[in-house]
Amino acid sequence: MANGLARTLVGTRGVINTIETLRELGAPSLGNGCILRAIVASDQGDEAGIMDARSCLERTLAIAPNDPGANAELAIVLLALDSG
Repeated sequence: MANGLARTLVGTRGVINTIETLRELGAPSLGNGCILRAIVASDQGDEAGIMDARSCLERTLAIAPNDPGANAELAIVLLALDSG
């Protein structure tokens, strides 16, 4: 039960990330915002959104090169663009 509740609240499509994603779409930022936008664009198959996410992730990594989330999501984005 706790595992299900945790996924509902903080999973990729959970309540908290959904709220943060809606905020992010209204006022884009770097960092976690880029990651959320990349996930949404990938889920929707939105190539333009994926390209925007790539640029955002690259800018994030220029500021914080060791950000593991941004590095991981950029790898996923690059794979999506390569296979598309």
